[in-house]
Amino acid sequence: MTVETYLEGQNLVADFKGKILDQICRFMENKTGKKSIAYSKLAVLIFKPGFDKQEIIVETSDRVEKAGLEVIFSSPMKYDKETARQHYIDLAGKPFVGELTDYLSSGDCFGMLVYGDEAIQKVRDIACGIGGSTYDLKPDGIRWKYAVWIDNKPDLTRNVLHATGDVTDVKGELNCFINGAAQKLALQKVQKMENIKADKTVNK
Repeated sequence: MTVETYLEGQNLVADFKGKILDQICRFMENKTGKKSIAYSKLAVLIFKPGFDKQEIIVETSDRVEKAGLEVIFSSPMKYDKETARQHYIDLAGKPFVGELTDYLSSGDCFGMLVYGDEAIQKVRDIACGIGGSTYDLKPDGIRWKYAVWIDNKPDLTRNVLHATGDVTDVKGELNCFINGAAQKLALQKVQKMENIKADKTVNK
């Protein structure tokens, strides 16, 4: 049983699980000199239905690269209702989650798994703009540039793309996006890159 599987089976709040996992990863790095899968260095971007367009995907990819991140895996995709519900599991009970789930499962999407230092914060900056948030978009963000406007405000449901907001969300979003062998290969690539970085640090 992996550490992640064990923690998923425990009745712990998500933030506490994330802190435990980070501590265990640091301990293993100190013991072995090799880095474990660092979920804090992974983030998921999902271009939502109607926004899986080449222009938006290419521009976002360019911004990802300029931020010093790497796209590990990308693919067209489509959510069914249950997978969309799992994607938004952290919002369960919110009055607007049904609308989000219906929209995410309403058409074709395009997903990216992104890797690098401060990946989560950087993809949030790309999506919402520097210093922005889901509810306070900045003009330099992808969500603002390609927004659907209603009453002079960006539509928060059709908000162009999803960007991971917290390290505790990464694994669940990844499971909704990439399954089976493809996910294993993507994580192996991340592991290899982490090990190469660790070797370079040790050999300095």
